[in-house]
Amino acid sequence: RVNRIGYTEAEVSVVHTKNEEIGLEKPPKTHSQRLDAARTKTLAILKEQTDFSPATLRDIDKQTLESCFSPSAKPARLHAEVVEAFAATSATIQLPHVSVYLRGVSDAPDPPDCFLVWRRDSAKLVKLGRDVAMKVITFFRPNADEIARVSASFARDLIKNILQRSPEDKLPLIIAQPGGDIEVVSLENETELPSIDHATVILPTTAGGLLASGLPSTNATNEVSDVGDNDDRVRFINQDGSEDELPTWLDQAIKIEIPLYDTFDDNINEVNEEGYLVFALRRPDTSLQSSDSDLTLLGTTNQTIDEHCTLVGDAARQIGQALELPDNEICALETAGRWHDRGKARSIWQRAANIRTGGPPLAKSTKGRFRSEILGGYRHEFGSLVEAEKEIPVTMSDRELALHLIASHHGWARPGFPDPRQWDPDAFPELNQRLAINVANRFANLQSKYGPWRLAWLEALLKAADAYVSSRDLKVK
Repeated sequence: RVNRIGYTEAEVSVVHTKNEEIGLEKPPKTHSQRLDAARTKTLAILKEQTDFSPATLRDIDKQTLESCFSPSAKPARLHAEVVEAFAATSATIQLPHVSVYLRGVSDAPDPPDCFLVWRRDSAKLVKLGRDVAMKVITFFRPNADEIARVSASFARDLIKNILQRSPEDKLPLIIAQPGGDIEVVSLENETELPSIDHATVILPTTAGGLLASGLPSTNATNEVSDVGDNDDRVRFINQDGSEDELPTWLDQAIKIEIPLYDTFDDNINEVNEEGYLVFALRRPDTSLQSSDSDLTLLGTTNQTIDEHCTLVGDAARQIGQALELPDNEICALETAGRWHDRGKARSIWQRAANIRTGGPPLAKSTKGRFRSEILGGYRHEFGSLVEAEKEIPVTMSDRELALHLIASHHGWARPGFPDPRQWDPDAFPELNQRLAINVANRFANLQSKYGPWRLAWLEALLKAADAYVSSRDLKVK
């Protein structure tokens, strides 16, 4: 085991069994024997080393290194139909694990992994519900130094032991599935546990499961330290009388605030004795811009919709020019940038984003209180599409590409918006239905025209422009 975070001198501890030291008397034949032979060779090389830096390990000759590798897996053929299925990212269809195509198929595959994280606020988030948990985990994502990688069977045994130690208590868990879905559960017994293969499981710190040495153990009962905060991000409860020591950069931070009370109670004042759970990032996380969440409203400064869309259109054009794309694709990127967030002007979205009336509608806000329950499934991209379909001239070159980029810039429109996301409060139901059908047909046509790789790449360019603008305090020239 080695310190992966850096900044300090690391001491490497090599843990092995006696069998791996002894080796095999005969040439390996089975998968298990080949794996044992590779481990034995690896151990022999490690014993010869005093410096384990990446540069030193790279200097080992190729043939010796290959003798240390696990037995090669057989690559799975990536048929065109499979690529098209994977490209339909917003479709609710069952797909094979992508690891089959990335790593191949072995005659003795490794058992599935599970990633464990311990956080002090996990029980509170489970109580607040799935939507809140998804928002927090997306915004305050687990860092590498928070994660213990174990086998899924180990994780199940750990959870079973935790439940047996306190049979009268429920165990709150947040489970981030490999496909991105978030589940929140309060377990009474291990039979209620959903699949955790390749998932990230967030446990309460009081559950135990980690030794003082940092090694996971099913029998460890001591409270685990929460190491989620660092110099660039913090969590705290904002309420009267709070004694939390807050960093000096908090005023310039990007924050989300989770109310610890019923947001539908109109008698609740702006400042409530229950307070807010506050999650603050010192620096913008550009990956949030492509997330299917309401975190896309967050910015370092307030930006009106007109300002933001103008800046994103300019940035998208500059990216296209720097890449020397064809003029029609540059035009489509710029046009999509100028229209992509127009749907945020809807009063329902501004109200959900806690943006006060009386001023110009905002696309980005420093406020982090978002009441997604108000939206009823409304996606601002769909509202943007309603506006763009009316205003973008039908004679524009690659108009269809521009419309698709607008609709897909948060991952939907591949192939379409599922119900109840295929609606705009300012449009007639018949128009919503027609536009939803157009979205799916447009995706199919463009997938055929550009191919799955280039179409996804063009979408990524618009997302890059959006992330660039959102992470900087830019002004329209």
